[in-house]
Amino acid sequence: MINNSVIKNPNSIFGMLLILSFLFIASCDNTEPSASFDEPFPKRKKNLWWKLGDQFSLLKYGDTVTLTLDFDNDTRTNYLIEKQTGDTVFAGTVSKYRGLYFLNHQTNDTSYWISAVDINKNISSTHNTITGLGTAEVQMEFLIKAIRKGKYQDLVTYTNQDSSVIYLHPDKETLYGFYASLLDTIPADTMVYLPGEKITPSDSTGIGIADVEKSSGEFDEYQDFEENFMIKNLYPNPAQDFCFLETYDAVEYMYDLTDASGTLYQRDRIVNGKVRIDLSEMEPGVYFIRVYPENKSSYETVKLIVA
Repeated sequence: MINNSVIKNPNSIFGMLLILSFLFIASCDNTEPSASFDEPFPKRKKNLWWKLGDQFSLLKYGDTVTLTLDFDNDTRTNYLIEKQTGDTVFAGTVSKYRGLYFLNHQTNDTSYWISAVDINKNISSTHNTITGLGTAEVQMEFLIKAIRKGKYQDLVTYTNQDSSVIYLHPDKETLYGFYASLLDTIPADTMVYLPGEKITPSDSTGIGIADVEKSSGEFDEYQDFEENFMIKNLYPNPAQDFCFLETYDAVEYMYDLTDASGTLYQRDRIVNGKVRIDLSEMEPGVYFIRVYPENKSSYETVKLIVA
């Protein structure tokens, strides 16, 4: 069940990783993971483009691997492609829960593997990191081994007499507890940005409707929804000393200015539909402006480049 489009190219770094993962599994148990979930992770489906941009690079085993990211809004499918080889690293839906991203790997019409990825795990690092990408087989195998030892039985809907076949139903709290612990044992890959590499879809004129991610629900667990947009424009973008943020109406909103790790740099009110944001003390880089009403019932986020 390993992705043949990846392992067909032995020069693919991700292909080598998956082959090594498979050999590791085989050395522990002479079968591939023999369990599957009957549905994806039970949270709304996310667009990784908002977190990773349309292209990024990772340092893996001393080599730089560049990945491109595309998103199909109709199916909510994320496509991660290794740029050097054209191999598909991941194609599936993604859910976010309590800071982890859960990747749903569809193995057939009714079955899924679920793996977890932690983005920006090493907050002490000067670079963003990704942990767990490309290790779905290993993660599933460790889950199976734990289940065969009697753990996480609330996930099990069926198992045969020798536990060689296991059917599972996802529970978000149980899966979070398992994968959060497992990711602590997996080395993180460092994200790097190369000269000329695109790290944001924004252009110098400001933003458009497609540049805004809309979410609602509990403030700690945002979910997509369809309502009128709050953010009308952000300009200039990229910016240097200042930028202007405009909303569609004069309702009083709040805004947060953060970096990718969530560090808060500014928080202020938007009055009468417009605010001037001072960037004179900001270091060059990619930031995020999040707009929300005072009751925190919903929010919108847009990327900002400080040049």
